Amino acid sequence: MVFEFLNNLGWFAFLSLIPFIIIYLIKPTPSTLKVPSLMFFMQHTKQSKAASWLKYLFRDLLFLLQLLVLLLLSFTITQPFFSAFTDVVSDNIVFVLDTSASSKVLEDKDLSRFDIAKEKIEEFATSENSLVLLKSEPILALQGVSKGELKRYLSRLEPSDDVTDISSAISLAGTLLEKDQGRIVVVSDFANSKGSDFINSKSLVESKGVDVDLVDTKISNRSNLGIVDMIISEDTVNLYIKNFNNKTEKVSLKFNNELKEININANEVEPFVFKLKDNLTRVEIVNKDDFLIDNSVTIVKPYSNSINVLYIANTPSKYIKAVLNSIDNLNLVIATPPVVPKGDYDLYIIGDVNKKDIVFDTFGAIKRDVEENGKAAIILSNPHIKDIDFEGLITLNFNDLVNGGSTSINQINKFTKDVEFGEVKKVYSVESKGNVIVETSNQSVVELFKLGKGKTVYYGIMEHYSDFHLTPSYPFFWNNLIRFLLDRKDLNEVNLKAGDTLVLDNQTIVLDKVGVYDVNNAKFAMNLLNEKESDINFVYQNKDIEYSGSELERVKTEVDYDLNFYITILVTFLVLIEFIYIKFRGEI
Repeated sequence: MVFEFLNNLGWFAFLSLIPFIIIYLIKPTPSTLKVPSLMFFMQHTKQSKAASWLKYLFRDLLFLLQLLVLLLLSFTITQPFFSAFTDVVSDNIVFVLDTSASSKVLEDKDLSRFDIAKEKIEEFATSENSLVLLKSEPILALQGVSKGELKRYLSRLEPSDDVTDISSAISLAGTLLEKDQGRIVVVSDFANSKGSDFINSKSLVESKGVDVDLVDTKISNRSNLGIVDMIISEDTVNLYIKNFNNKTEKVSLKFNNELKEININANEVEPFVFKLKDNLTRVEIVNKDDFLIDNSVTIVKPYSNSINVLYIANTPSKYIKAVLNSIDNLNLVIATPPVVPKGDYDLYIIGDVNKKDIVFDTFGAIKRDVEENGKAAIILSNPHIKDIDFEGLITLNFNDLVNGGSTSINQINKFTKDVEFGEVKKVYSVESKGNVIVETSNQSVVELFKLGKGKTVYYGIMEHYSDFHLTPSYPFFWNNLIRFLLDRKDLNEVNLKAGDTLVLDNQTIVLDKVGVYDVNNAKFAMNLLNEKESDINFVYQNKDIEYSGSELERVKTEVDYDLNFYITILVTFLVLIEFIYIKFRGEI
């Protein structure tokens, strides 16, 4: 313990004691009074020697109180403080709790690693606690709460099926202690499945004087067989299954009401390929182990296998027919007006038609199907388009043919990305009322419209005024355009992995639970599919890493204590005593 003073000039304040003592010692000149001797004798006999002694004592006590107050006030001007080494950092702990999928691993006595982690935190909890949840994106759950409030929160908390970014969590915890002293305690199995090496964040935080303790929730090696990756191509699914055990395992797989067995060597990955048959498929490893989250995957296919297309034209384009016939699972029906067959079509394509062959309500019926049932329609530009009444199917006013030029893409999306439309010599001048995707010379070439529940597109490139139909981009454009209009997403885009974020209508959703999601009438599936998260026996290979045991090491640090606060309290107390004493003497 060391005493120091911040203001050495403050010692001059003690000079104020000199006039105080002088004033106190100055006695007034005594006055001569004549009193009867009998009165003096009567009063003197009523006083005892003890009372006379107390009178002078009380008088000296007031002096001592005032002297002590003045001494203390002068002492505060020197700004005194003392330094001492103490274990204050244990009074403020930021806990980083692993709530990722691997925290569900079952250890001995059917306790999960998450249960073990909660017990550790309750054991280490102190007077001031904060809690950061360790997931794909760290979450600050509690800040500066009592031990009781921390325990109540932990009793309600459940683990997620998310991946682990330890580095980001330690960095977030470090920001909570930038102004306050304390320590960080990370309670995890340290299966770091996302982000950078957490040792870098740990070292950075510790360089700022904050101790970081690592508490491992792994007790022993556990058994695991897991599905660690999945790739879908059309209706073909490629699963990758890893044996994390130290011996060869015979793995039983259940899928499409079938059962198949495959042998996987120790610590190796085996592919498994099968065809999707239903809109919802579940594949499951029948073998039981200590980590069940990665033993199954659920695959959604939120649309039917086939696409039914009705192409209406008196002179159908051979290029359009060829590209439509090249798309898998697309059923093409070509109709020549006035005969337009009815049916359950997903997409209507309207090409070069003669006005005299169009029956009333042909396009009106298509409009209602698009509007009410979420179907789609594409109107192809042609020499007779100005004469056709589309009965509200498309809201464009067609004027004369005008010169075109090089095309420019206004919006990069699924059907325009990496597509070169080239030069269009002539296009119809139109009064655009939709979303112009591609244009030339300020004239719409590809325009998108929202019609009720469905969509319509104006395709303004005529084959005899452009070479686009002869380019490699042509079939890709049509394939992607049809999938976009019918909301036929790539199955890899709707079957997501843990830690992925889903963005729909400016809404961001973090998927941290395995299962099937229904968001805005769109189905998505989330599966773990993370080899690092499934590696439940992972050991961090770094000789500089030390894990804390059942107790946290007490860390001593030098702390400065300002004495002015305590002196002020003492002075206030002495002034109060002085006031009571004067009141007792009857002077106020």
